[in-house]
Amino acid sequence: MTITENEAVSDVAKLERLKVLNNGEKVSLTFSDTEFERRLASLRRIMAEKDLDAVVLTSYHSIKYYSDFLFTYFGRSYAMVVTADDTVTVTANIDAGMPWRRSYGDNLVYTDWRRDNYIFGIQEVLRTRGITVRRLGVEDDSLPLDNRNKIQAAFSGPRWWTSPRPPCASA
Repeated sequence: MTITENEAVSDVAKLERLKVLNNGEKVSLTFSDTEFERRLASLRRIMAEKDLDAVVLTSYHSIKYYSDFLFTYFGRSYAMVVTADDTVTVTANIDAGMPWRRSYGDNLVYTDWRRDNYIFGIQEVLRTRGITVRRLGVEDDSLPLDNRNKIQAAFSGPRWWTSPRPPCASA
């Protein structure tokens, strides 16, 4: 059977965009849960001062500092979404369940089947937690302009607070 271009696109459109892969057991992290909560409490104080609904961390050092997950780039984007009550790493499917096992907090995996599943994953983290974004914090110094523009468009133009340095530098 020959698959035409329209059939192939139709089939890809049916594939899952996001998944949860909580397989295996969590490993011992570098620091205690108490230490990660202390770090996140410091970030959440900054969020409250700046009236931020959420922060999207994208740098190696901030994601590692707040979750203990150190990603390997593989040409794909990674994020950690921090809200007043929750943290979720958004990671590429190539890593499978490893980010969940090696991070503090929840994890959502995005697939490569559709072009902007990474952005969709960030949206879903906030949507499923009932958060309507009015003000969003991002790390401009590590966020590629293309991703920044896509995130801004995805959230219907919220006002932005951008950190001149990663939040972990002031925590």
